[in-house]
Amino acid sequence: MPRAKRLTIEERVSRLERPITASRIAPRAITATKLARNAVTPGKLSSDVIPALIADPSFNRSIASVLPEVLATPAFDRVVRQCCRK
Repeated sequence: MPRAKRLTIEERVSRLERPITASRIAPRAITATKLARNAVTPGKLSSDVIPALIADPSFNRSIASVLPEVLATPAFDRVVRQCCRK
């Protein structure tokens, strides 16, 4: 991939002076689709977070002290409720 052209100070200033319009903001907008892609789902929790916690040596040593906090989180509660519906 070719490198981007380095802007001069004048070019940077002129970019900053341009008015803020909807057409300039739209490509950077956070849409519901983008948020949904990044949402934490029960599947992501079980496939990503839990194995990472178990693999961490300090987790195994402190599981007894952390477990009450984990069980009290709303995310854990949602996972349990969704799993138990089936």
